[in-house]
Amino acid sequence: MGKVEAVKLRRDNKTYSLAVLRQIVHPPEVPRLVVAAYQVNEQAHNILRVCLATLRKFTSQPHELWVIDRTTQPHYRRWLMAQLDVNVVLMNTLPTSATLQVRAKTALTALASSRGVGVRSALGLLSPERYVNGSYANALQLEIAGQLIGAEAKYLMTLQMDVMPSDPCWLQFLMAKFDRRTVAVGVRLETGKGAPYFPHSLGCVLDWQLFRKLNLSFLTELPRWDVSHKAMSVLVEKGYRFWCCRNTYNDPGLIDVLPFNSPYRVLHVDRALNDEDNVIFLHLGRGVVKSVSGRVPQGHFSSTDWVRFAEDYLLA
Repeated sequence: MGKVEAVKLRRDNKTYSLAVLRQIVHPPEVPRLVVAAYQVNEQAHNILRVCLATLRKFTSQPHELWVIDRTTQPHYRRWLMAQLDVNVVLMNTLPTSATLQVRAKTALTALASSRGVGVRSALGLLSPERYVNGSYANALQLEIAGQLIGAEAKYLMTLQMDVMPSDPCWLQFLMAKFDRRTVAVGVRLETGKGAPYFPHSLGCVLDWQLFRKLNLSFLTELPRWDVSHKAMSVLVEKGYRFWCCRNTYNDPGLIDVLPFNSPYRVLHVDRALNDEDNVIFLHLGRGVVKSVSGRVPQGHFSSTDWVRFAEDYLLA
């Protein structure tokens, strides 16, 4: 293991104390893959474990892997620090300050106004883990990564930890979609908060040099703008484009193009397809929430199902 560096960074009016372990350094043109992680318990730890294992197995293109984790549990921190092919950032300061409380209140007030209800009633509509704590923390983790990966880096890919690639050429496929005007390439279109629609931060490669040049941010302004979406809107306003994979979340009918004997047909998760109708990327959805609550809506995959599929099929 390399040397752990103590770093302090200031973002969104708060100073964050970090433990940074840099073990892998690649040339600027190599994509930086950034996983925003939260090992809140053993099941969440297993979700991150299979995420990293599938990234190792199926990412044949050179890449620089980063994990930004906000766990407070020492044994999960030690495990992550022992991963030899990962650059690790541990957050010693957590995003639960007055800044987060102000953003939560702003989101609640805006949601209440949009739904025509009082703020107290809006509490029943707004899940703090999904819309405030989780979204804001993910955005903040990406903001921290953006300051650490190196100013010369050409591409940064945002990843949530409940994702798994499933094809050795998944990253090459995404990178091939960039052109002079296409500056963001994702595995799924986010369509849940009303138009305009943008690539979801669960898996999106960005032209990082342009992102930095325009001084864009991943930070949320809920309920209107989720992680990175305000930045995406600026890119579109300036005439740039984005591209997203066909995905069974956006088009459930895509399941019919999969062979009847495909193990991916019966998965109740997001499946991203390439141009040859092969499944190249999977997303569980609400992985941390599922690992904490244990409740799974009918017809959805649990976090246990997710880890089992990874171990029995993708990693076997």
